[in-house]
Amino acid sequence: MLEVQSIYKKFPDAQDDLFSDLSLHVQSFEFVCIIGPSGAGKTTLLEICAGLQSYYRGLCMLKETPLTKPGMVAYMPQEESLLPWFRLKQNIALAAETFLPKKKALEKAESLLSDFNMLSLSDYWPYQLLSGQKQSATLLRTITYNKDMLILDEPLSTIDSLKRQDIQKWLKDLVKQQSKTVLMATHNIREAVFLSDRIYVMLRGKPLQEVKVDIDKTDRNDIAFRQKCAEVREILGI
Repeated sequence: MLEVQSIYKKFPDAQDDLFSDLSLHVQSFEFVCIIGPSGAGKTTLLEICAGLQSYYRGLCMLKETPLTKPGMVAYMPQEESLLPWFRLKQNIALAAETFLPKKKALEKAESLLSDFNMLSLSDYWPYQLLSGQKQSATLLRTITYNKDMLILDEPLSTIDSLKRQDIQKWLKDLVKQQSKTVLMATHNIREAVFLSDRIYVMLRGKPLQEVKVDIDKTDRNDIAFRQKCAEVREILGI
């Protein structure tokens, strides 16, 4: 599905390359997480994979087609990006309106809001929402795009920990039901292990290290789950 080959990237004022011969792949229907500290380059890498960065050397391919422009994947940036002149359900429906009649798109938006227990907020303006609610809405809008590939940059970072686990399970189930492929950045080790088929650990200036998550994830307190978290933590050096 997605193939990144030998990417080199350097910012104009930087002394060292951000990426040097960086490669990764995401197979169809896989859920892959990238985890690493701030400044490692996770957002820049996702922007390359979303067609938003052009000044780099190397190759980024989606279904064997060069990924050189926005719109080839559904991309959720780290920053909340709701449009202030639309109400919540209208913001979420925007993506679905590209392939559905407006009425059907609004119904789809309301259905997703119901899944998140946010239906009562459907007519709120963005300024009336909490940061976690805005981020949840941005995730819902991204999911409604009619794209096979989702690229998500810290999509759950401002959502409180109790609700976050529920949304993780919802996201994992939805991706499987809709046969989506996902590349997602996160700082949360337990989140990455729960969601992923594979994890790429990113440390600035070093090759990506791959961790296969081939364990039963039904119990996050299970020893195998905790050992996999410890494996990722060891690579991160924390």
